[in-house]
Amino acid sequence: MRNTDDPDAVDARGDEAFDPTSVEDLARRWPAVAPIHRRLVRPLDVAVRGAAGSGRRTLVTAIQSATSASAVIDEPHCTVPDVDVVLYLLVDRVRAGDRESIARLPADRRIVLLNKADCCGPSRSADVARRCADDLGVRVTPTSGLWATTTVTSDDAALLRELAWYDDPLPALTAQFAAADPARAGLLRRVGRQGIVECLDAVRAGRVAGNPADFTTLLRRRCGLRDLAAQLRSAGPAVRDFRRERARGELNALAAAAPGQLRDAAEQTLMGAAHA
Repeated sequence: MRNTDDPDAVDARGDEAFDPTSVEDLARRWPAVAPIHRRLVRPLDVAVRGAAGSGRRTLVTAIQSATSASAVIDEPHCTVPDVDVVLYLLVDRVRAGDRESIARLPADRRIVLLNKADCCGPSRSADVARRCADDLGVRVTPTSGLWATTTVTSDDAALLRELAWYDDPLPALTAQFAAADPARAGLLRRVGRQGIVECLDAVRAGRVAGNPADFTTLLRRRCGLRDLAAQLRSAGPAVRDFRRERARGELNALAAAAPGQLRDAAEQTLMGAAHA
């Protein structure tokens, strides 16, 4: 089931200043125009960037599960001329090269995330994100791909209720918590140490009854994807402008190289857009 906070709600498919219908009509008559039209109207494309260990692949899975984005690309070193929005992942702090990498991305179509919030929890991750934002001069949003994709099992829920009942603090080292206990190791792998803390706090405070759906929903709400979806929607106008300019450039190139009738048709479409 897809998230109702779908970033594709931005409808990044052109606007009145460059009517996709005119390009669609041209594509019906001239197959060479079809790729230009497809790029103009396709669902949102998002590239996820970040260093090794920043949780790119887990966040890719989370976004693919929660949205109808056509492709979420995990390419940390590629160029981005054909991508609508770039997500840049930080972990813990601003590291060497982050500032330069972010500065090279389109300012109105980039989103900076502090990923792996499951490693430190919502409160601390919010503080770290604010420090990173102050350092970089851009908004930084905490996210957790792990919490966005996990599903707490019945065995996990039973173990969480048991841990909450005993009211013992978790060991600081995860290896001590999971030692010689496959059930604890599986829980730790699925939700992380801080995810366990969040679930135990919720049970002890009476905020959840303690069934698997309760815990899964709790972690999904803490994962940050709702804030990310809102930022993707806010990028909609910039995405529409980007696609319009790209389509104009592609039609100009086609008109310059195409034979007579196709050239004339492409030029007429461009003239109509210029006077729209």
